Amino acid sequence: MTLLKSIDKIEEIRESKKTKLIKLVLTVLYVTYAVIFSFCATFGIFHALQQHQINEVGVAVNVSSHVKALLQVSLDEIVRKETDQVQQMLDKIGKRMHACSNHLKSSFNDSSPQNVNENLSNTMKLIFNNSSGIVKEKLRDYSRKRLIVYQRGMTKFLNDFNKTLDKNLKSIQIKYASYLQSVATNKWFKFPQQLFMEQQLLQRNPLNKVTDNLAAFLTWLEIDKVQEIFEIKKMLMER
Repeated sequence: MTLLKSIDKIEEIRESKKTKLIKLVLTVLYVTYAVIFSFCATFGIFHALQQHQINEVGVAVNVSSHVKALLQVSLDEIVRKETDQVQQMLDKIGKRMHACSNHLKSSFNDSSPQNVNENLSNTMKLIFNNSSGIVKEKLRDYSRKRLIVYQRGMTKFLNDFNKTLDKNLKSIQIKYASYLQSVATNKWFKFPQQLFMEQQLLQRNPLNKVTDNLAAFLTWLEIDKVQEIFEIKKMLMER
């Protein structure tokens, strides 16, 4: 009986060890699963939140290309209108010269042979020798009037264009600056903010916050074309 009890007790110990081992394995598996699940959930939430910020950064970087394209279209339109005005002026001058030539030919054909040389000589003197010749004076007067009208139109167009351009660029720059400031102060960039400020401190340029040198911080984050976009308005106005 004692032997049987000892055997039973040994079996119970073995069963107890197996049970504990199984529980330990199950516990390890559960903890591993919980850790993996928590990591996946955290990564999914981070990706969902960060994706919106990444998309906004991409839109901001593309603003420079879009603004440059719009400006190029406007400048091309100005050049086209100027070319059309000059071409119209040249066409009208050519038509007047052609009319004068036809008039001379008609006068020549209507004149008798005896008066051809005299009429031709008088006409040529009237046109070329007299400093206030009719054709020359008419052409000068017409060109001067057309030039004044053209200059007034171009001045008005350029003034209106500059006002509209200045207003639109100012609005874009304000929105862009506000957006960049919100990006730079985003809590996801807290660690890069600390690194940047420490780097500035080592360079003897201490900052109270990253927005004190926003352009440098964004360039440090490798967000391109920030400074160029802010200088577009200045470059265009100087041009």
